Amino acid sequence: MKSLSALFLLSALSMALSAQSSYLKFREDGWSSEKSCQQCIVCNEKPSDVVETQKTIAFYCGETLIGTWQLTKLKLAACDSVYYQTNCFGKDGMGLSTFATDEEAIADICREVRFYCPGALEIRRIESPHTDYSLNFIRDFFSYKLYTAQDKSAKQIRATPVLADEGEEIFKVTDQMPRFPGCEEIAGTDVEKKQCADKKMLEFVYGKLIYPAEARAAGLEGTVVITFVIETDGSISDAQIVRDIGKGCGVEARRVVNLMKEEGIRWVPGHQHGKPVRVQFNMPVKFIIRDGLKGK
Repeated sequence: MKSLSALFLLSALSMALSAQSSYLKFREDGWSSEKSCQQCIVCNEKPSDVVETQKTIAFYCGETLIGTWQLTKLKLAACDSVYYQTNCFGKDGMGLSTFATDEEAIADICREVRFYCPGALEIRRIESPHTDYSLNFIRDFFSYKLYTAQDKSAKQIRATPVLADEGEEIFKVTDQMPRFPGCEEIAGTDVEKKQCADKKMLEFVYGKLIYPAEARAAGLEGTVVITFVIETDGSISDAQIVRDIGKGCGVEARRVVNLMKEEGIRWVPGHQHGKPVRVQFNMPVKFIIRDGLKGK
């Protein structure tokens, strides 16, 4: 009888531990007050102010704290650009990383978290007054490729910017970010030219985009992210799907991006310290079903 009781207790303990690690949960804190760094970065060939805000997101594997990740948003005044950095407290080896968008940054955080809790099947939120990112937004990224021991090791030694195979640097953030062509002759500030270029880029993408029949029939909507490199001559290369919603949407978005190359469209290249450089660009493409529109 004693042995049966011991066996029952052992089984119950095993089930409890298994249940604990079968889910992930997170708590999101608010953005910190703004911190200004006066003229500490060279941007557009002149010193630039940087405005910095931070938030932390704590992740748990079951009831056990994995670690606290910090998301930092940096706004460069002279460049009118924003980029994001991530770092983790209490976990060795993941290191500081820089990203062009918050989606890309949070996706990387989520992959790191799954490295420490690979068996989780459910994502939960710990209630707090700070919910800038919805539960579904966070859940989306946990379906990404998991970190492996090799990924972790590579991140420990990887420097930014990333080195291309041929030895040329690929930047994620530059003094002057690339712009879609067609607005260089207009009178106005760099901000106004960027707004004009962004509008023309969207007109091109959604003018060419065809909603995949299978996705439309299934009522599938969402955002695909395509990454590609803008070369020093303004041409694009290496278009890849980094976020997909399925049923042909990722393939269609990449097809449209590749049309820029096929049609000979040249971007205004990114510049670092006054020189054109290769820049990695992440383009979100929204698939929203609306009558009368092929794409967006």
